[in-house]
Amino acid sequence: GAPKKDMSQHSLLEKLTDFDYMVNAGAEQIPLMLPMVGASALGYSAVSGALKGFGLSTKARAALAATAGGFGSRLVEANMEGYSVFQEKLKSGADWQEAYDAGKNVRNKNAALMIFDSFQTYIAFAKQPKLLMTSKGYQKPTAMQGALTKGLDLGLTFASGASEEVLQEYFAESEFNPMLNLVDFATSEQGLEIGMMGGIM
Repeated sequence: GAPKKDMSQHSLLEKLTDFDYMVNAGAEQIPLMLPMVGASALGYSAVSGALKGFGLSTKARAALAATAGGFGSRLVEANMEGYSVFQEKLKSGADWQEAYDAGKNVRNKNAALMIFDSFQTYIAFAKQPKLLMTSKGYQKPTAMQGALTKGLDLGLTFASGASEEVLQEYFAESEFNPMLNLVDFATSEQGLEIGMMGGIM
C-alpha cells in the first residue's frame, strides 16, 4: 500500500479534514474495537433475553442489559490497555515486576470507566420508544422530535467516547510521566486529537 503521510506537524483540523489520515486512523482502530463491540453486543443480547418474562419494563430491561454489555466490553478493553502499558514498560527498560504493576494499575483504572461503555451500549442497542409522553398523553414523535432525539444521542455518544479515550490515554501516559496533569493533557494537541477520534469512532 501507499506509505502513510506524516502529519505529525499538522494541526488537528488539518488531520480531521485529510481523507488519507482519517482512513488510516480508522484502519488502525476498527480491528481493535471489534472485540469490545462483540463483548458488548453479546452481553446485552444475553441479559436482555434472560430477563424476558420477569415483568420488567422495556427501559429497565434495556438498562440492565446495557450494564452487562458495558461490563463485557470494559473487561476486554481494560485488559488490552493494561497489557499495552505492560509491553511498553518492558520496551522502555523496566523490569518485569515494574511493568506488571504499571499494567495492572492501568487495567484497574480503566475498569472504572465501565459507565461509559454501558451508556454507549444502551444508545447502540436499546430500542427507541415509539411513543413520547406529552401534555396530551402518549403520542407518536414528530419528525422534528425524532431528529432532535437522534441528534442528542449522537452528541452524548460523541462526548462519552471522547471522554473515555482521553482518560484511557491519560492513565497510560501517567505511568511514564507521573507528574502529568489531566487538564493539561486533555487540552493539549495530543489530548484533543485523541478525544476527537474517540468521539468519532
